[in-house]
Amino acid sequence: MNYRDALSKELSYALRHAPWEYELEMDAEGRVPIDQLLNALHREEHWKDVQEADITGIYKCILNENVQMISGKKILVDKLKTFDNIAAEYDCKDGSVFIFENYRTFSYKGIERAGIEDCAEIATLICTDGGFAGNYEEEGLACQLRDRLKSGMGRNYIIRKDGKIIAHIATFAENMGIAVTSGLIVDAECREYPYGAMMESYLVNELKKEKFRIYTFVNDRKRIKMLRAMGTEECGQYEKLMKRRS
Repeated sequence: MNYRDALSKELSYALRHAPWEYELEMDAEGRVPIDQLLNALHREEHWKDVQEADITGIYKCILNENVQMISGKKILVDKLKTFDNIAAEYDCKDGSVFIFENYRTFSYKGIERAGIEDCAEIATLICTDGGFAGNYEEEGLACQLRDRLKSGMGRNYIIRKDGKIIAHIATFAENMGIAVTSGLIVDAECREYPYGAMMESYLVNELKKEKFRIYTFVNDRKRIKMLRAMGTEECGQYEKLMKRRS
């Protein structure tokens, strides 16, 4: 077996049969962080020399495993896009990575930590937004949120109005002192009030108390502009490939 085929077989095993052995997270929507795959390979002596440019095996796994969403460094995803199948079957969004060093503190007492029982309603709210709806299916997202809560790899905060969840934010990953925030959304009928800023302020400051380094990945142009205006440090660029729905 040649090197390329061996690499493809190794990744297929990791994704399909034993992701826990490689400390990989393949969520309900099929999202696979490319950088995470490479980091997992580098822990093995046999694969320590695999480089970002060596993506043929990853490409084969994307096809074989019917991966729905891939995110990673812009330079790496750009290389994946050179394959005809990827260009024909996936849409691409680019964005910026920001790191929160501080955030203004707002005073609001209505923020509560969500539980497993809230995940279905949170997924419904998230999928009402055009920016998120193209990335997720409601049932799969609810399952993903529940799995993160059960594993301790994420947390969710919500605001209710008349018993209905009208605002949400979460960490979609927490590990080794690093947290990634996402899922910030406010019900379209409630956006005249700065619930979003309050939610983000609350989460960032809570994570700061716990000594996390806090990142967020943003592809909405208005939000990128706002974070830049706030002086939030922009520390990188990323791209996301999303398989077109038939």
